Amino acid sequence: MLAGNINELMRIWADTLPKDQDPRFNDKQELYNMIDAIEVGDAPWKSFSVSFAVDMAEDDTTPWKHANYEVWYHDPRAVLHNPLKNTNFAEEMDFAPKEVRNENDKHRYTDFMSGD
Repeated sequence: MLAGNINELMRIWADTLPKDQDPRFNDKQELYNMIDAIEVGDAPWKSFSVSFAVDMAEDDTTPWKHANYEVWYHDPRAVLHNPLKNTNFAEEMDFAPKEVRNENDKHRYTDFMSGD
C-alpha cells in the first residue's frame, strides 16, 4: 500500500474509534516502526521489482503501467521456521492433522493444520 494511502487509512480508522480511545498508529511511520520492531529471527529482508509486462498501445500513458515497483518481504518459509524451531513453543503446538467441522457438522477446509 502506498504510504499516503496508509496515512489516509490510519485517519479513517481513528475516526471510527470512540472519542476517548487513541488509534494504535497515528501515521505510516508509527506503523513501519512497529513492523520493524518485530523479531523475525534470522529471516532477512528480500526484495524484487515488478512492472506491467503486457504489450501496451503506443499512446498509452497510464502512469502505473510505466512504473517499476519494489516489493520488500521476509521469506515466508524462513519466517515459519523461526517459531517452529523455538523450544519455548515445543509443548504448545499440536502438529497432528485434524478434521474441522462447523456447528452444522459441515467439513471446513480452511484450517492450516487440516488433514485435508
